[in-house]
Amino acid sequence: MRSAISTAAGVAGGVLLADSLRGMLGGHGGAAWGGSAFGSASAQPHSADLAAQDAADDAAQDAADDAAQDSADDAAQDAEDDAAQDAADDAAEDEADDGDYGDDGGDDMDV
Repeated sequence: MRSAISTAAGVAGGVLLADSLRGMLGGHGGAAWGGSAFGSASAQPHSADLAAQDAADDAAQDAADDAAQDSADDAAQDAEDDAAQDAADDAAEDEADDGDYGDDGGDDMDV
């Protein structure tokens, strides 16, 4: 009886050791390793599921990046528009100031 228990413990320990080594080496329980001794069920998601999740994550990140870039572009355009309007306002004020010599409109010019 002790021999049977000892053998079972040795087999279980060997399986655990093999699974640990497989995990460290990047194995996924595929045909190269012969699968798991505890059945063929895997905790790893199917590669198609991973691809679909990656695509969804990429699309979400692209949308967030686009929104951030749009916001930055809008701010830059607003600043450019403000600068152009300020320049136009300054030019209009300068033109109005050029015609104003402080004349009060009277005909009393001293020579």
